[in-house]
Amino acid sequence: NPSAGKAMVDAGWEVASHGYRWIDYQNVPEKEEREHIRKAIEVQTAVTGVRPLGLYQGKPNAQTRRLLVEEGGFVYDSDSYNDDLPYYDYNYGRAHLIIPYALDAN
Repeated sequence: NPSAGKAMVDAGWEVASHGYRWIDYQNVPEKEEREHIRKAIEVQTAVTGVRPLGLYQGKPNAQTRRLLVEEGGFVYDSDSYNDDLPYYDYNYGRAHLIIPYALDAN
């Protein structure tokens, strides 16, 4: 809904992506997941006029974070449940912010 997307951006909200499809990415091939990340950016940019800076894939796999860092435009992801506080991951050549997802404060 482009009108809703524009209203969110105009209100100063940062709209994080929830991915292109709500599926379990555990066994999704890297090429397909990379394409889904590209499409998620494309769709959200078309609807809001702004590319997403963060992503919560929901059911990621071992390659998801690396793919986000390699894509280059994501500042953070929330595909972590291991802490209460944000932290940086440096495993893929640059600082990447992890904002852990909290099931009790969704």
